[in-house]
Amino acid sequence: MQPLYLRSAEYNIVEHCNLRCAGCDHASPLLPKTFLSLVNFEKDLLALKHTARIGTFKLLGGEPTLHPQIIQFILKVKSLDFTETVCVITNGTVLHKMDDRFWQEVDLLQVTIYPNVVVKMTVEEMQAKADSFGVRLEIEDKRYFRHTIMDEKILDAELVKDIFKACELPTTYACHTVRHGRFYKCSPAAFTAERLLLRGELYDDSGDYIQLEDKEDMSVALEAYLNSDAPLPSCAYCLGTCGTSFESYQISQQILKANRSVIAHNSDTRIEDLLDRAHLQKRLQLLNMTNYRHGEV
Repeated sequence: MQPLYLRSAEYNIVEHCNLRCAGCDHASPLLPKTFLSLVNFEKDLLALKHTARIGTFKLLGGEPTLHPQIIQFILKVKSLDFTETVCVITNGTVLHKMDDRFWQEVDLLQVTIYPNVVVKMTVEEMQAKADSFGVRLEIEDKRYFRHTIMDEKILDAELVKDIFKACELPTTYACHTVRHGRFYKCSPAAFTAERLLLRGELYDDSGDYIQLEDKEDMSVALEAYLNSDAPLPSCAYCLGTCGTSFESYQISQQILKANRSVIAHNSDTRIEDLLDRAHLQKRLQLLNMTNYRHGEV
């Protein structure tokens, strides 16, 4: 059975972060300090390798450069020879501490710059370093977030279907996430259970993922999962890429300690004020014009 080709997939080698961005759809400011092990990483990648070929494999978090073994993670991906490009996505705050071996091994470095966050390495210095090692560098100036993850469940099933259909996370951005031997269609789905548990809500995420297994028809099962038009259960707690935007900011430690669910930035706000309905309708109209199927966009 031929492996399925995926434009990209990602793995959170660190689940916590040194920033506290409001609206983080990985819920990193809420999660405990967690460094993924190379043993479990290799186990997950071996299962993935037999199932899919990946255009760009992304190492992220949380903040991946916090992991003391990040170079070993990069080398492990390369040694398994199932991807064309190894990418690290970072907030840049620790880049000045990375030694030359990191720059030698990474293929693509995506740096997201947030307002009022101190990054000791200038963009010019990053570019010079990247050029000297042949690394492709991409800089994003992240001044705005969209409301994405929700603290309260969306009860309108038809609205959930529309948001899912319009969502660009699993399609345009292809943020397919591998975690604990599971393959999630998008990154918010991978962390919904932990995030809701912090609110005291028990959530069963068994309908959100497909278990990666070394079996003959795994690529067929994965393709069917990705192409399904049915929303994931976690979609009822998410606005996808159709939320209204707000200026990026860091949540204070005091607020996080007082309310561990505040990362969603919308606990006390009505969905009518969080959903960008004009964007949702425009996206749906575009998809209807192109005879859209979810796995093909």
